[in-house]
Amino acid sequence: MTDNETYPKTLQQTNRQTAINNLQDTHAIIERLMNKTYQQQDTIASSTLRQTRTKVTALLSDMKNIDIDTFSGREGTLDEFYEVEERFIESSTRFLNAVESALKSNESVDTYAIGSSSDTLETIFNNRIVLTKKHLNEYEKLQIESHNQMQQEESLGSAPNVELDTAVLSKLYNYKNILEQKYSRYQPEISNKGDYVGNRKWKIELTDKSIRGTIKNRMLKTSLIFETYWYPLDEMRDALQIVQSEANAIGKNQYVSLCLVNDTWNNEIQKWAKGFVHQRMTLFLYELENDTLIFNKTSETAEHFEFWHSTDMTRVTLDDKVRLLVDDQEDFTINDLVTTCGFNDHGAKSYMSDMVKNGFVIDIGLDSPKYTNVKH
Repeated sequence: MTDNETYPKTLQQTNRQTAINNLQDTHAIIERLMNKTYQQQDTIASSTLRQTRTKVTALLSDMKNIDIDTFSGREGTLDEFYEVEERFIESSTRFLNAVESALKSNESVDTYAIGSSSDTLETIFNNRIVLTKKHLNEYEKLQIESHNQMQQEESLGSAPNVELDTAVLSKLYNYKNILEQKYSRYQPEISNKGDYVGNRKWKIELTDKSIRGTIKNRMLKTSLIFETYWYPLDEMRDALQIVQSEANAIGKNQYVSLCLVNDTWNNEIQKWAKGFVHQRMTLFLYELENDTLIFNKTSETAEHFEFWHSTDMTRVTLDDKVRLLVDDQEDFTINDLVTTCGFNDHGAKSYMSDMVKNGFVIDIGLDSPKYTNVKH
């Protein structure tokens, strides 16, 4: 049981070809940049670009080597393999973007940035994880576990077969439609641990009385789940049972934000939900009659995920927060992002890597990263 998109050998080969294509385009653009610096009579830049072109030629030759899958890389875990492969593709794309930007710019060619991108790509390429049979066996095992868990999850969430009157059904459909619009327009950007997940695969699944959004990790395995469904309960015992069943179904390295929907919730169940604490789950109760979301407001994670179960359509994205940050203080650091946005250090760095790659901000730091808007 394998997923061709994430099978380690297939992914490594696909990434190699993508990097080769990017590097071939980069090589061609460097030729044009050399011509540009020649016309500008910038002999130093032209000489530096010539050296970079030589490095690119050698790197292309290494990447095209048919024995690349037996290259002299390094040992590492399966998780490290996926992380390095992602960084490998990101670095090749970043290098291509750097030379494309230099070609479009009317300014002098920033050979330092181009050379730095080249060195980074070469370093990551030479430090890719060497795949072993142990990695492939671990992958197969994880795929089987994921399949079994999916079957277990599908057995949950089946609400009692209660006939709904027209008014309640109308409110339920309206609520679900609001969530569908929200999930289609936005996706979660920060995980419960503070990691950046805005560049991960976001999938939405709908039924008549439920909506489910999932974030996939590098292996396209579900890591973050937002589940909201109709489940009318009057007895505390029943509420405890269904929530415990959901908690038991949470897989390793997963987190679930669960919301149960009812027309109204009794006081005992509300009180319990307001004090609910679980290491891998947040619990919300939504009342259709009062458009009210009930949860533990002392939980930072629950407050962080409240938006995904509420009817509030106003979303301040990470890009919005960074724009405000730049307008307020012109430049900022990773620590500023951690404080302002709720990232952990790794999540902030991953997000800023995307921001720099997409040309929204530039890195103006010397010894350590420091960012500002391109217009500055």
